[in-house]
Amino acid sequence: MQSPAGKSGPDSAPDSGPDSSSKPAFVGIAKLADLPEGQQLSVYVGLKKVLLCRAGDRVFAMRDMCPHALQPLLGSKVENGVIKCQKHGATFDLVSGRPTNGVTNAALEIYAVNLRDESIAVAVR
Repeated sequence: MQSPAGKSGPDSAPDSGPDSSSKPAFVGIAKLADLPEGQQLSVYVGLKKVLLCRAGDRVFAMRDMCPHALQPLLGSKVENGVIKCQKHGATFDLVSGRPTNGVTNAALEIYAVNLRDESIAVAVR
């Protein structure tokens, strides 16, 4: 299992709230071949739009909505472990979702990723 931080193991998925026994289940959403190196893919998981970004052998998953500008992040620049909103320039860490440049204090919603058998699965809260 690969989390956004690239850690493996049963404890790498984030808690879904105060009751950590109800962790979200992983849902298969794409094949690794659908997401070439340096590319992005936006897909719905239930009612949430999820953005996948591939950097090398890592895949990051986040809500496809800037928490500052409330605009989709698809097409935003990804570089050096951050994504930069194309609307207002807010930047967010791909691992933690924390804002990195002071444009906003709101964090980006990040989801755990599981890569197995060339498939991408995401745990959406």
